[in-house]
Amino acid sequence: MSAPRTADEFYRRGLELNLAGDVRTALDHFLSSFRIAERPTCAISAANMHLKLGERDRARAMYDRAKRMALSLSQEALVRSKLETIDAQARVAPLVSGFLQEVRPDDPRLHSLRTMLSNILNSEDEAKYRKVKERNPKIANLLEIGSARRLLE
Repeated sequence: MSAPRTADEFYRRGLELNLAGDVRTALDHFLSSFRIAERPTCAISAANMHLKLGERDRARAMYDRAKRMALSLSQEALVRSKLETIDAQARVAPLVSGFLQEVRPDDPRLHSLRTMLSNILNSEDEAKYRKVKERNPKIANLLEIGSARRLLE
């Protein structure tokens, strides 16, 4: 396969690399594509890779750049959602960390939390999620930011 030269080639290769699980190299390709042609899709894809790599500040910067571009309605909604997720992560991460430091592995509260989160994460029932969100916003935030998935590992 020849080396990519155009923005489109870098972008397509970035998609392939991401699907193959090579997130770091995919990021490099999306950034190269963005440097050649400052397109929203390139910025959003690069931001997504930063997010996958746990680089929230860099992801935020790319989403902010994308936000200043001409976006479709779906891109605008996606960027807004991702920025809200990053903000939620920043607010909730210390709470989760603090809770996990306070409990022992055999603490029944931890088992109950894992069970509840697992049931909700495995459920496609939106009404159930809304009910949880109304009753306990902190748990809902865990679900929204994906911290719950890390708790279950």
